[in-house]
Amino acid sequence: MLLPFLEERRRECLAKFASRLHLPVEGADGQLIESPEDLELGHLWLQVCTSPLFDANERVLVGALRELRNTLAHLEVPSAFLVRRVLP
Repeated sequence: MLLPFLEERRRECLAKFASRLHLPVEGADGQLIESPEDLELGHLWLQVCTSPLFDANERVLVGALRELRNTLAHLEVPSAFLVRRVLP
């Protein structure tokens, strides 16, 4: 249930941030990512955290989305606090 929600929120962020994203970027496998839709939360988080074009609220949101994704990927149960941080 949370993974589709995460994807929805990631897409919302991509739409909102589209004009401020720097592309292409190099992925972990060395391949160039040229389309915003191909950016994963880790790529998005790196850009949001290193660019002055994004505000503190955007950094907190993307950081929380990334943290929630990583928690789920490690088969851990996310805290209610973390889930609430990513709600619209």
